[in-house]
Amino acid sequence: MSRRAGPVAVLIMIAAAALVGCGGNHEPAAHTSPGAFSYSPASDRVFRCLIDKGWDVQITWDGGITAGSDTIPNAQYSSYKSDSDACWSAVDDRILAMTPAEISRAYAEEVKTRDCLIGLGYAVDEPPSAQTYADGFFGERWTAYGASSIVSRPLRDEEWERVGKTCVQPSWSFGAAEDPVEGSTP
Repeated sequence: MSRRAGPVAVLIMIAAAALVGCGGNHEPAAHTSPGAFSYSPASDRVFRCLIDKGWDVQITWDGGITAGSDTIPNAQYSSYKSDSDACWSAVDDRILAMTPAEISRAYAEEVKTRDCLIGLGYAVDEPPSAQTYADGFFGERWTAYGASSIVSRPLRDEEWERVGKTCVQPSWSFGAAEDPVEGSTP
């Protein structure tokens, strides 16, 4: 079922609060698996869900999902919002089900992200201890990107893309797995 024009533009970015992870020129799992649309497996999952529900949406390299006024009529916006919330809910539920081992791996990726950003010349605050990170994971989660000088100075789109692709954020994978099983990629 196709949905058409309207004056509302909606940009949905990955809901995960963490902006994490890198290991040098690490390529994310999204680009090693067929059918990836972005560097965010979680956003890819939501994108597929919205497409399956019949919505005409686009996805950007960094996982931003766009449904513009030319694809979502005002009269259908509440239906779109409901479907979008349902699609994101599956991701959010998976994040809430992350195991201590997955959270520990996420912390290790945060530390790699910090090193990667420093390697690109950005200042990044010291990370918390692994225990402090784990204790705050479902609340005030420390992130390398959030603790970096990137937040104090806006980047041009090209620079943001270069940094984002070089220092890939593991949070883009949070919530992407179908089932919260031990050993799954966070």
